[in-house]
Parts: sequence; structure tokens; C-alpha cells
Amino acid sequence: MTLLKPTLLLLFLSASVYAQKLPNVQQGGLSAPANVKIDGKAAEWGPHLQAYNKAVDLSYSLANDAKNLYLIVQTDKPRIVEKIIGVGVTLTINKNGAKDYKNKTNAELTYPLLDVSTGIRILAAAGIQSDNVMFYSRIKESPISNLVVNENQTDSLIDVANKTLKTASKMFKIKGFNGLPDTLSIYNEHDIITAIDYNKNGTYTYELQIPLKLLGIAGQKNPFSYSIKLRNRLVNKKQGIMTITYEDEDGNTINLNQDLDADTDFWGDYTLAK
Repeated sequence: MTLLKPTLLLLFLSASVYAQKLPNVQQGGLSAPANVKIDGKAAEWGPHLQAYNKAVDLSYSLANDAKNLYLIVQTDKPRIVEKIIGVGVTLTINKNGAKDYKNKTNAELTYPLLDVSTGIRILAAAGIQSDNVMFYSRIKESPISNLVVNENQTDSLIDVANKTLKTASKMFKIKGFNGLPDTLSIYNEHDIITAIDYNKNGTYTYELQIPLKLLGIAGQKNPFSYSIKLRNRLVNKKQGIMTITYEDEDGNTINLNQDLDADTDFWGDYTLAK
């Protein structure tokens, strides 16, 4: 039986502290960097992103140029990385400013879409000790039975996590895009571009580009509403996901993964930068 040993992730404490000083929701429109490139790297976005939202525990920036809307999301919190690997990040846009997930004019995109086995392998290589990782690490022939983590292997296994993440994340789910199917390849003809990266500092970065015309907001002067959401794992529960509960002294059932099994989200308003 192969046991998975915990890995120490090297996190930038200063970045986490600074994130706490950012506004909860981005203030105003933002011109996209002139050299913007959707590659999962945040270098062109400057020393920090525009906001840090406590509801989803993510830093983010929303920006635009004459043709596209851009989103960049970052987190260095293992638990949030685990949730994103499980359910993806959902961006919702409503051109009329409505803040209602049931609104028929919403445009929505969710990425990445990963099966449980692949997600477990990514988390294991990254050294994130989820319930699924701990369980499957003790089973021979499991998706992670060959991943034995020690300090000397940390960098190489982070590379495994990053490579697996990028290789497996080939599709995204959309809703409310007229004339487009519910699922699209990242290699599409509509100029919707996604990129993700998980680096050796334990930072997960997600970048997204969507043409303004696909969202129906090209040239729009009025603000539109947007939401960033991490869905709960139980809405469309994937085969292989473990839920752990226990009963307290009063007989109440307690879900130990309530943070993973509950929606977290927020809404904001955005006016296109000129």
C-alpha cells in the first residue's frame, strides 16, 4: 500500500497579506494591458490584481479593449484550488445589469471541466491533501498510487500537476451564447480563449478572453453586471466525489466539507473602458 506524504507548498505571504487590502469588488472599468496574452501568466497585469473578494476567496481583474473582455483570477489557497479543480470558475455576464442567475439574458462560461480521477491526480501532485487524495492514496491501482511525495520531489511533482491540469482542461461549458453549443473546445473558431497555470509557489492563475460581440456588449455605454461563482460539488455530483459527515453529541449531521459543498459567489458592475 502506497501512502501519500504531505507536501509543503511555498506560498508568498506578502501577496496574501496585500490581497486583503484590495477592494472586495473591482471599482470601475479597466483598459486591458497593451501586451495582454492569454497564457495563464499574470506578468502583464502588474504587481497586483484589482480586487480580492472574500466570498469566493479569489483575487481578480476584469478588463477590456476594443474587441474583447478579459478576466484573470488568482488564488494561492489550497482549499480554493481544490474547489476550482472540482467545479471550475463560472463567469456570468448580463448586458442589462440584472443580477439573477435565472435571467434568460445571461451569458455564462465555466472552466475547467475535469473528471474526478484527473482532479485527484492534479491535487495529489500539488500536495493538496483533500479527502479524495487521502482516500485514493491508500488504494492500489488508484489514480495516484504512483505519486509518493517527498521534499526532493516537490518541484517535479508540481510540474506534473501543472502539465496534467493543462493537458486535461480542453473543454469549457457555456450558456446563453446565441448559436453556440453548450460545450466548446479551447481550440475554437469563436476567439474565446482560456488558459490556466499552477506554479511552484502554489498560485493558481486562470485567464479568459471573450469577444464583446459574443456577449452583446460591443460599444455598450451602460454598465453591465457580472458574477464570479464557484458552484458546490453536489449540484452535478461527479462519480468518485467523497462527502464526509459526522454526528455531533446532539445527533446533528455535520458536513466536514461545507465550504466545498456550498455555492460561493458575488456580483459586480462593469462599464467598458474606452
